[in-house]
Amino acid sequence: MSKIVDALRKIQDDNAVGERGHRKIARIGTNGADDSVSRDDSAELTASDINADKLISIDRDAMRDAGLIAPEAETKLIEDEYRVIKRPLLGNAFGPNAESVENGFAILVTSALAGDGKTFTCINLALSMAREQETSVVLVDADMRKPHISTLFDAEDEAGLLDFLDEPSMDPRAIELPTNFDGLTIVSTGHFRENATELLASHRMIDFIEGIHRRDPKKIVLIDSSP
Repeated sequence: MSKIVDALRKIQDDNAVGERGHRKIARIGTNGADDSVSRDDSAELTASDINADKLISIDRDAMRDAGLIAPEAETKLIEDEYRVIKRPLLGNAFGPNAESVENGFAILVTSALAGDGKTFTCINLALSMAREQETSVVLVDADMRKPHISTLFDAEDEAGLLDFLDEPSMDPRAIELPTNFDGLTIVSTGHFRENATELLASHRMIDFIEGIHRRDPKKIVLIDSSP
């Protein structure tokens, strides 16, 4: 994993997440889709149907400038190393280990300290997993202290996880924002509440994660947490 280690060390040396990582790497706009989708049977609607007026457009050049994906000369090497990382995780979720690994479709990424490269890993792992055939990824920003994912993807003002956890009537699909990267959706932290920690520890959080799996058994829930 030498290339990934080198990339993470560069993030630490340059303080990339603190200085460059706050640059937006995407913008929310309209996806131009026909919003005439029938809503007679809401059980069959997807997050993209419900959020038909929103699309997170990811700019790969901006990601590279922010130090969140590898320089072009090293792209293939980094991608190959993330393939090695994701393979056992996908095996736990859908492969031969799925029966023995409870909720293997849910992956939480954390770190010992801030600035260790957690956001870099979450983004690159999400992009790598989303490339899989018949597999999609929802990247959930659960870092309430420093919601870098929400900021980077221009979703810091959007309804998100905390809004859903605190509002029983909210449809969970309403906070899953589609992107222009096939197979990838984003859930922001949402609007901060003082009881954020308690909301994250609630049964509704468990229902949220398990609900994603029930609606789409081939979807990975990748959670970016606090250090």
